[in-house]
Amino acid sequence: FLQLEGTSSDIDSSSIALVYNQDSTGNASNIYFGKSRGTSLGANTALNAADDRLGNISFQGNDGTQFVDAAHIRAFTDGTPGANDMPGRLIFATTADGGTSPTERVRITKDGYFGINHTSPGTRLVVKQNNGTAYNNQAQTSSANAALFLNTNGHTSGGTYTGFQFNITGDS
Repeated sequence: FLQLEGTSSDIDSSSIALVYNQDSTGNASNIYFGKSRGTSLGANTALNAADDRLGNISFQGNDGTQFVDAAHIRAFTDGTPGANDMPGRLIFATTADGGTSPTERVRITKDGYFGINHTSPGTRLVVKQNNGTAYNNQAQTSSANAALFLNTNGHTSGGTYTGFQFNITGDS
């Protein structure tokens, strides 16, 4: 565990900088998070389950008593790992005003599906209201990879929906 603390008004007083100096386009500084199912140092034991947490970036603020999570970004396995196969997903979570812990807001799955306020997007883009009503439960045309429907009359159900269809070139 490494902890850096600083009291200077200089933003660099408690920062970490990784700088890579080389005249090339293929290299850069890196931070690696790793996970093994091993039980000893240096173990090389394969992951064997979906939903293993691979890494976490936590953003915290002090409430006067303790540090409290405001937001986090987490990586998980998103399917069953195998030899040279590590399916993954990213979760972005924030804490609402008056909330006590971060709530998932955005998910990117192993399939490249993107869910906003939705934990199991089944298409390229799913956007839901906080109450869970999906905006894109409409049938998509064969040329669209994602459709987004916005309620334009302020109601949470029914009413008039305006559709925006995103046509994405390349892999579908």
